[in-house]
This record gives sequence, structure tokens and C-alpha cells, in this order.
Amino acid sequence: MSAANLVQSSHGQIERLMPVRRNVVDMRNLVVYWRLTPDNRMLFGERARFAGSNPQSDQKSGRILKATMVDVYPELAGTRVDYCWGGLVDMTRDRLPRAGERDGIYYSMGYSGHGTHMSTLMGSIMAKVMDGRPDQPSTAQNTSDRF
Repeated sequence: MSAANLVQSSHGQIERLMPVRRNVVDMRNLVVYWRLTPDNRMLFGERARFAGSNPQSDQKSGRILKATMVDVYPELAGTRVDYCWGGLVDMTRDRLPRAGERDGIYYSMGYSGHGTHMSTLMGSIMAKVMDGRPDQPSTAQNTSDRF
């Protein structure tokens, strides 16, 4: 199950923590991701736990999620969570994604909980495949010198 919290902070607090307003995804096995919304609230999500989604389960996941958020940003310990929700995460048997074409329909799916960052790369790759340029390197393959 993936869960997300929408957090309201005091005036300017979140903007100070995220001055460039970029989406962020970490590299944990169970990734944590966050971004600022247009109304300057933080949307913070992760796969909080392996459980079904119902109101009680989502509340428990929300508490776990807030603890993770405070671990990343201790300054947000006293903030109010406006909304919390959760949902199921797709999983393939071998936890490997699938991409291809069948009968003229292109697909990319089965990210097994890593879709937040993997789907962006796969979208770029599949666009090239659909445009007839499958051998052209993706942007991500050309950035290794930065790391």
C-alpha cells in the first residue's frame, strides 16, 4: 500500500525547506517522495506498509508516513496533516516491470512500488519507441558524469 499526506505548514516554512520547488524521490528500497502543491502545501508519500486500504489502515499508514516525514524534515514535527489517503501498489510476480507493444497498443507497467521515478524514465524511452527511435539513448543514460 502506498500512502500520501498533504501537509499545511506555517507561512513560508515549507518554501524555506524546498526553495527550488522540485519533486523529490529518494533511493530507499521503499521510496519516499514529496513535492510542493500549487497552494504551497507539501505532498509527502511512501509505501508506508504492506496492508490493504481502508479508513483504519490508512490512518495507521498516515502516522507511519508522518514519522518518516519528520525524520526527513524535523522542522515539520508540529505541522498538521490536512489529508491522508492510501491505495494498493501493483506488483508483478518477479517484481520486474513490463514494457512493449501488442496489437498496436504500447504499454509500460508493473513497477512494483517504484513507479514514482521509474515511470518517468520509461515514459521517455517508450515515447522514443513509439516515434521509431528505439536505439536513441535516453537523457538519463547521458548524465552519469554528474554523479
